Amino acid sequence: MHSKRTRWPVVITGVVLAAILGSLGVVQAQQITEKSRLDSEIASVEQSLDEYRPKQGSSSQEEMEERLSEATAALDEVKAQLSESIDSIEADDILFDIAALSSVQIQQIDIAPVSSEDLVDVPCTILSLTVIVEGAIPQLLDFVMTLNTDVTNGVVKSARISVPIETEDQTPKADVKMVIYYYEGE
Repeated sequence: MHSKRTRWPVVITGVVLAAILGSLGVVQAQQITEKSRLDSEIASVEQSLDEYRPKQGSSSQEEMEERLSEATAALDEVKAQLSESIDSIEADDILFDIAALSSVQIQQIDIAPVSSEDLVDVPCTILSLTVIVEGAIPQLLDFVMTLNTDVTNGVVKSARISVPIETEDQTPKADVKMVIYYYEGE
């Protein structure tokens, strides 16, 4: 009789782990698709830039200025995808909004010191954070997936969901590690 009681938490934990791994696989596939799309856009912009390079005396100054203006506009468009500034968007506001939509409670937010890094030759400020949230397992999964899709300048690096064996007094928790990128340009 006692072995039946101990099997259920193991089975539930296995199912939850399989659901988490499946959702993380979907998230990874979305990231790969987005990276491919962005790589394609970058290649297109680079190809356009090749067209704007001067050909020995064949273009007038006005044509060159027009081409430069178009190239600058294309570059600005790519930069705009990463240009949400730290001043205009506070990471904790985003987290609390998504938590409210997902019906989970934020227990703790830890923010690492801000660092800098080049992301595909674009200088970025990096904000690394860890969020601990509490709620039902479907809502925790929704919170992690919404973070990864709605925070367009960020990515969930890892998510660990803890399911207590005795669920009467304890609620499942998720420990989510995330990185948010901010463009450091003009």
